[in-house]
Amino acid sequence: MLRGRANELSAALGALRRVARTGRGHVLSIVGEPGIGKSALLREIVEQARRAGYLVGVGKAEEISRIAAGAPLLTALRSGPHPLLDADAFAELGTLYADRPLWLVDRVAAMLDDLASTAPVLVAIDDLQWADELTRFALHVLPGRLAGAPVVWLTAGRPVDEPRPAGQRIDLGPLHADDLEQLAADRLGAAPTARTALLLRTVGGNPFWAARLVEAVARDGDGELPADLILGVHRRLPVDDPDLRELLRTCAVWGRPLPVADAADLLDRPATEVLAAADRGVAQGLLQRTAAVVSFRHDLIREAVYADLTRAELAARHRACGQHLLAAGASALDAAPHFTGAAPGDADAIRVLRAAAAEAADTLPAGAAELARRALDLVPPGPGRVAATEECAALLLRVHHGVAAIDVVDAAQADAITPDDRARLQVQAVLALSGMDRHTEIAPRLDPLLAEPGLSPDRRTMVVAARTLALIQLGTTQEAGAAADAALAEARAAGDPTAEGLALRTLVAVARQDGRHELAHRRTRELRAVTGADHLADEIRCLQLLDRFDDAARLLDAVPDGAPADVDARTPDLVHAQMWQEVNLGRLDEAEAQAHTLLRLADELGQHGGTVDGRSVLAFVALIRGDPAEARHRLHPDGPHAPRLHDTARRLMDGWISLLVGDAAAAAELFAPLVAGAARSREYWPWFPLWTRPQVQAGLAAGHSALVTGAVELARAGADRNPGVPAFAGLALLTRGLADADPRTLDEAVDVLRDCPRPLLLASALADSGVLHLAVGADQTATARLEEARRRYAELGATLPVAAIDRTLADAGVRPLPPPGRSPRPTSGWTSLTDTERLVATLVGDGHTNRTAASALGISPNTVGTHLRAVFAKLDVHSRVQLANLLHSLDGHPS
Repeated sequence: MLRGRANELSAALGALRRVARTGRGHVLSIVGEPGIGKSALLREIVEQARRAGYLVGVGKAEEISRIAAGAPLLTALRSGPHPLLDADAFAELGTLYADRPLWLVDRVAAMLDDLASTAPVLVAIDDLQWADELTRFALHVLPGRLAGAPVVWLTAGRPVDEPRPAGQRIDLGPLHADDLEQLAADRLGAAPTARTALLLRTVGGNPFWAARLVEAVARDGDGELPADLILGVHRRLPVDDPDLRELLRTCAVWGRPLPVADAADLLDRPATEVLAAADRGVAQGLLQRTAAVVSFRHDLIREAVYADLTRAELAARHRACGQHLLAAGASALDAAPHFTGAAPGDADAIRVLRAAAAEAADTLPAGAAELARRALDLVPPGPGRVAATEECAALLLRVHHGVAAIDVVDAAQADAITPDDRARLQVQAVLALSGMDRHTEIAPRLDPLLAEPGLSPDRRTMVVAARTLALIQLGTTQEAGAAADAALAEARAAGDPTAEGLALRTLVAVARQDGRHELAHRRTRELRAVTGADHLADEIRCLQLLDRFDDAARLLDAVPDGAPADVDARTPDLVHAQMWQEVNLGRLDEAEAQAHTLLRLADELGQHGGTVDGRSVLAFVALIRGDPAEARHRLHPDGPHAPRLHDTARRLMDGWISLLVGDAAAAAELFAPLVAGAARSREYWPWFPLWTRPQVQAGLAAGHSALVTGAVELARAGADRNPGVPAFAGLALLTRGLADADPRTLDEAVDVLRDCPRPLLLASALADSGVLHLAVGADQTATARLEEARRRYAELGATLPVAAIDRTLADAGVRPLPPPGRSPRPTSGWTSLTDTERLVATLVGDGHTNRTAASALGISPNTVGTHLRAVFAKLDVHSRVQLANLLHSLDGHPS
């Protein structure tokens, strides 16, 4: 019986009933000090959930296993008499585990979503404070992914400062004295004596210590029981049983359930003797045994035994455990926890930790970076620290910890005796600075090296190539390009792929800054050939800027090796590229879904590089659908922690919004400084076929001739630098025709843009041509142009320009305005759903999971999830059950 926790248990069971009723997911976190009863409450909730018809999985984190990625979660999925996942499904997860954690989390989400369609699910993780990075990542991501499914996430852990899943928190405090006496009565079979009741008041309301005290009273009586018995478990350790004492110490250092066979090897004792000692520990209430595996009855016992060991004993025993694991064929990653506390200079520990970092680099780069840092901490001062520092900095860069990479590089400068060693380190710092757009800090790091006569030719080649990165934001593109070309030739002559990659990075940036997209594409392909697939998204963006959307689609559709068909294997960079693919092709529903996916991934992964573009696309879609207020809200979300877009992005989108709501003066004021500085700018926006048309329109409407001239010149330069690309050629004609009020030039623009795969751009040219033809009296041509533009806009769901064309046609007397209420699309209810959202709603309402709906629609499960969240919000439902009921009430034919 669980004493003193009725209120906490009632709150938890209420949440379980609510989830079962509504079909909506929930998070429960039990928080409390060691021994306060967290695990007991978790076990009771789990038992009650089973009785209520929940499918249940339970896992437990182990302190020594924090580097074992995902172990608590994976254990939960395969635990108990009726595991959540069968053997085949669990084996499938194993194939993903070795590739990419995000794939694993995606697949777990799909599996649990399927499972939750049959019964509510409870996933419980005990001792969350010991959870590894992957488990924490999964617990951060999965509740959001499965918010619309009846899945409860239950965790128990100590009140540490580390993040825990957001949701309902149950704080456990000390038990009341009456509850402790009831606990004692349960065990003793009678009310405790006054002496025992007095002793119970010394435990501070801690049920673990109270239970230990009561066990001692039941065994020995309470006549002379010392009050401090419960204050030191090590005092209960068997002084006259050396075999049990050694087993306890070995279990404490092992840090997780210890197989008897491993214990026998570590203790150099026969397995029968180890089993006998284990059973004596069980009898004394110290251990528990399941078959041939031994563990402590409570973490506090383990911690007390562990604390009773000297530092020298701990080091020796951990080393023995680690070496035993390695000798048994375990990976360096499995053995690494036993070497993290080694003394500085321990060569074996350094070797194992660096090997473990290398093993984790591809699957868990953040964990690998932490292992590399621990290895680095053990390396003694001297030249030997250079390689370890270089390795550590490279791993930190992989997880976007540029500041930390620079810090470790700078800390190792005293160890870099030779110029070559200093060069190896500074190149890592330069990569970090380049990734953070701190290019002005590059030259001061590298120029002193280039002045040193002792720098070897090979290292000089690498430093010269790295030095070109400084020119990305300094000097002119011609200077940067010339320096990088020379560095590239030198790197290739020397056969140095590192230097070649550095020079190519500069050349890609220079080509993009110069608006030469064919050259950028060619350089990007060369860079990918040298460095691998890391720059795939860059190549896709180059193809899009060249109007080669079919080629971009082939790269976007390619499934990475090892990725299951129902897992979204895209990185945030690829989602970013997919988003712009949809925008350019006029697929507004999909563009919006991809933007939401990009922002979700940014939140989940902590990588916010695409946040600016994601919010800009959401604002653009809202604007073109006729909701300027929503566009501004999406661009600048409310709240003290809402992200703020950098100045250029803000000016561009705010300027466009201002223009389309009729405030041309405000738009011109925002656009003019950007256009005036475009020739000197090292940003990419001037060479994207998106901004020059609204800039010319704003300049014309506001009487800002310099803005008009500058935008026309930008469009012309874009066409000159990208010959044969219809978007740039058409925009050059379109902007010049608008500036000159020349209908024939606009007609040429329309003809060119008919060969361009950007439907919004063609529709805008048709509308501009129609308006200008109307102004010069060519009514028949104007009407044809405007009608075609209206039809194309309407097909794309672009309600704002449709309404503008309707007003133009009505003012010209061509036809009356349509009756009010046709647009914009409502913000709630069935009619507010996009076509894709309606399909998703119908399939899910019919019982499809995200995975099966994705298969039916030919999109990813995550994209289905994004659409489903929008459906829930627009229909004001909170679960699949409510959605199904709503559709049923409408007889399956919502209107």
